[in-house]
Amino acid sequence: LLQQTNQTLLELKNSTAQAIQTLSAITEKHDPYAAGHSRKTAELAAALGRQLDLSTEQIDLLCTAAALHDVGKIAIPGELLSKPALLSPIEHDLVKLHVSEGVEILRAAGLPKALVTAVLQHHERIDGSGYPLGLKDAQISLEAKILAVADSMEAMLSHRPYRVAMTVEAALNDLNALKGSQYDPAIVDACVIVFQQQGFTFSAV
Repeated sequence: LLQQTNQTLLELKNSTAQAIQTLSAITEKHDPYAAGHSRKTAELAAALGRQLDLSTEQIDLLCTAAALHDVGKIAIPGELLSKPALLSPIEHDLVKLHVSEGVEILRAAGLPKALVTAVLQHHERIDGSGYPLGLKDAQISLEAKILAVADSMEAMLSHRPYRVAMTVEAALNDLNALKGSQYDPAIVDACVIVFQQQGFTFSAV
């Protein structure tokens, strides 16, 4: 019976992993300019988690949240995601809906609450200027704070339809400028260490 139970749990874990990969792939296919974004965000989030001495379980959860943080974009018109210009305020508000749309998808899939919370809060900022809830520092989960830095850093280092990719130095300067206001200081410091001292680079796959 124990062997059968273990086999069932293994099959469930494999099924969940496959579902996560599928959702991530669908998201990136819908938003071609973000190809690889979720994977690279997960790589950086894991590096930040290790630098911050998170447990293996926390890092696993963080990586999964990073892989799925933009899943709600499948509900956003593709022409907005690939628009070769800055979005209008109304268009930007529409894109912001990807957070709530993604949370609905993840809740329906029965994924862990902590994972859903990280995705829900990854655009929150510690000064309350983020969305969708305008949460402040202590109200935001650690995983969401890490994901916010990893997501922003990866985005700055990647080409977008409306701008060229930034250098690592320029991106870190931007992060540091918002340290303590939008981003958690300890996580920004960890990001600087990961890139400047550890020589972090994204995998080429």
